[in-house]
Amino acid sequence: MDNKAALILGSSSPFRRELLERLQIPFTTCSPDVDETPLKGESPKDLSLRLSVLKAQAVAAQHPHCVVIGCDQVLGLKGPRRLFLIIVSLLQ
Repeated sequence: MDNKAALILGSSSPFRRELLERLQIPFTTCSPDVDETPLKGESPKDLSLRLSVLKAQAVAAQHPHCVVIGCDQVLGLKGPRRLFLIIVSLLQ
């Protein structure tokens, strides 16, 4: 009997799927249904973190015995600095 939990990428992003495929480990994908509207005054970093957790939680609720990877990325443009974040949340 195999005690390994199934791995699920909680994303519909072809880029993220391709990155995970490079590890050559078995996984499936599931697109989370999450409202991605930023909260008033929410920073790009906080938005990305909140959405990655929400996406992982949404998929984990559908697949409670799996390990779920939730991700999000945000590009913030303000002043001379560009902020590009990819936040990853793992739920088991």
